[in-house]
Amino acid sequence: MLNLDHISKSFGGHRVIDDLSLTFDLGVHGLLAPNGAGKTTLMQMIATLIHPDSGSITWQGQDILAMDEDYRGLLGYLPQKFGFYPDYSATEFLIYIAALQGIGRRQAKPLVADLLEMVGLGDRAGQRMKTFSGGMIQRVGLAQTMINDPDLIVLDEPTAGLDPRERVRFRSLVHSLAQDRIIILSTHIVSDLETIADRVIMLKDGRVRCNLSPGRISGRLEGKIFLVPTGYRLEEGQALLEEEHEGGETSLRIYSPWPPDQGQVVTPNLEDAFLVVYGDERS
Repeated sequence: MLNLDHISKSFGGHRVIDDLSLTFDLGVHGLLAPNGAGKTTLMQMIATLIHPDSGSITWQGQDILAMDEDYRGLLGYLPQKFGFYPDYSATEFLIYIAALQGIGRRQAKPLVADLLEMVGLGDRAGQRMKTFSGGMIQRVGLAQTMINDPDLIVLDEPTAGLDPRERVRFRSLVHSLAQDRIIILSTHIVSDLETIADRVIMLKDGRVRCNLSPGRISGRLEGKIFLVPTGYRLEEGQALLEEEHEGGETSLRIYSPWPPDQGQVVTPNLEDAFLVVYGDERS
């Protein structure tokens, strides 16, 4: 169990994380917020790259800073952009990473082969990484996080810049790894979390806005999401979420605490919740 207890972090007088408390158990936990909302700062504190100004982060009751190497030995971390050597093959790169973890070459070679098979790159193991697509690079990054068979995996915006097919493949890989470990995945892409996250944590103004399953978050908007004609004039308290196009006709998808005239109630989803919570802050 990873526990964050009243942590805060400021940069240049601006408080990015404000007295935040969270507990992470086994499964996939999604941090969902627009860019600039503090997701990366929170992830970097969990990865011990930066330290909270106040509060504490503990693993199984022990302070992670006091644990030092013992904590990093059970952590797998994939930053938004990770460094690699373009002229290295995937195998060479992962064997190098294994060496940094203190794993000898004899042990590393079969381990790396298994990891590349796991992420679907077994047939590209000897190919130079400079020829890889963005999605393939991210899959090597995921293999990198698994070198030490971690109990905790931290993935910071891992699908940013990937095409929809690669995002689906990456999500499937993450879901397969979450059976017996904690995975924390930050993103501003709602679809990355709707099907694989056990819990979705929305951050706003450095604090937790909600921490629930995707279904429970969507359920809060039951009876409050409607389709209305394009000429509908919003009233105070209502919000336009998006335009919907179907069968050559355009409708407006809106949030409304009451049934609007000519409105058709529709089933809410996580995207609706994201748009309602963040409004014009979304990106």
